[in-house]
Amino acid sequence: MTSMLTASIKKSLLLGTSRAGAQAQNDLPAALQDSVFADATKHTDMPESDLWERISALDLWTRAGAQALAITSRATKIAADEKLQPCTQRAETKLSLLLQGTYPELRFEWLSLAKQHGCHLPYKFLPAMLELGRTQPVLRPYVAAVMGERGKWLARQNPSWSWQAETELVEDGLWETGTLEQRLEVLRLSRSKDPELGLTMLQEVWSTEPPEHRIRLIQCLKENLSAADQEFLERALDDKRKEVRTTAQTLLLSLPDSLLELRMRARLDTLLSIRPDIIGDTELVVSLPLERDKAMQRDGVGSATYHGTGEKAGWLLDMLAAVSPLYWSEKWQLSPVQLFALAAKTDYQQVLLTGWATALQTLSARSGMQDNTSAQFEGWCLELSRLSMHTDSKHKANLSPFVHKILANVQSGFVYDFFMELLAPVQASSNFSVWTVLELFQQVAAQKRRLPAALSIAIVAHVRNKLNELTAEFWSLKQVLNTLALVIDPAQLLEYERDWPRADLHWDKWQTTIDDFLALLRFRSEMMHTFLEQQ
Repeated sequence: MTSMLTASIKKSLLLGTSRAGAQAQNDLPAALQDSVFADATKHTDMPESDLWERISALDLWTRAGAQALAITSRATKIAADEKLQPCTQRAETKLSLLLQGTYPELRFEWLSLAKQHGCHLPYKFLPAMLELGRTQPVLRPYVAAVMGERGKWLARQNPSWSWQAETELVEDGLWETGTLEQRLEVLRLSRSKDPELGLTMLQEVWSTEPPEHRIRLIQCLKENLSAADQEFLERALDDKRKEVRTTAQTLLLSLPDSLLELRMRARLDTLLSIRPDIIGDTELVVSLPLERDKAMQRDGVGSATYHGTGEKAGWLLDMLAAVSPLYWSEKWQLSPVQLFALAAKTDYQQVLLTGWATALQTLSARSGMQDNTSAQFEGWCLELSRLSMHTDSKHKANLSPFVHKILANVQSGFVYDFFMELLAPVQASSNFSVWTVLELFQQVAAQKRRLPAALSIAIVAHVRNKLNELTAEFWSLKQVLNTLALVIDPAQLLEYERDWPRADLHWDKWQTTIDDFLALLRFRSEMMHTFLEQQ
């Protein structure tokens, strides 16, 4: 019963009624509130009595169970024949542990493994998994992929599991009559299935939506964003609410060669130029915009503030951030390294680097676009990453957040080659702080992308060999390793478990962290093998 106590009750039990303050009126289930608060004659100045009455009512409510749903139609149809195979008993046991709270972060991986091996969820866990899908939308595609025919049948029997039958939301008219959250879900689903239909739905109601709704609704266009959305987004640049305009600008910049980017290019072409200097070398000439007209404001120039950067330099940065850096390489036939060198000779090096890094981050986040998979794009990512690792501390701090996000977004093999470059013995021993490298890996690992075996082994070996250098930050090592343990290849467990300095005088500081790290990897390895037994 303890786990069912409300936050308000727990607070009173821990602090006492005098320190916890009055109980929240709506802290109990809605159907229970009428019973508890119906007696208007009871004393309101006896918080202890009120507290115990709430606990008693909640206890009885919990033990009584739930009222069965009213069946309006007989579920005469039985589930179709199952097309997926059952998983092994050991895999089922692992799922049971995950549902009981052991490594819940691995539920994604269990579901992915089940899909990979053509397995359906054990029938006895279908209600729990459908309920998880209800409360955790991010899990839905994973659950839906392995729920099997019986899971689909079961989902149709409970309206709260209707997320599984996506089209029903549209058919039920929730777009016209639902709450904002329901309408957002309908729009997202429409965009995922039929982007043009989703855009039409939004256009039809846009002018009548209150500002708070427009701010949320326009964000749904991220799903399957394409050039077909550009005209609508251009009109949204004139919206009265800044949040709407900012989202429209962000979405437009996610489109290659958008009208917004073309306007920014035209402005920058008058401010940046390449010419020979007095000794015959090439120099980058940078001019600041003299004023900010209404058209520039409409496109978002000057909407951001940059600490330590002048107003006009900030306008320049906004424009640079809106133009793909590949444009400058093509325009001037210069490599990223050459452009970095030219920028270093100007008074605006930080503005140029930050603008290019911001634009590269935007480019890296585009999905399915040809320009973010080209050799030229990879060259920019690689050289900017190297610059962020080698440059002086001022630019390193400035560029590192961009580089972390860029490398996390990009899925090309060159990213792993760059990581191996960082872990090479010469580099790892001198140029880079072990913590700098681990922070970079942690950011990439947060994207839940499985790392190759060779890189996984190299990362663990790096941590093992550098433990003595982590004295000052060992307290953060647990968080980093917990993230890495989710993406490191579990098939190499024996490599990870060997040669830890357990005889070292300082081992007791790291032991718990390292043992927890290895235990999580061991669980993942065992979970993986339970599905391999299927073959």
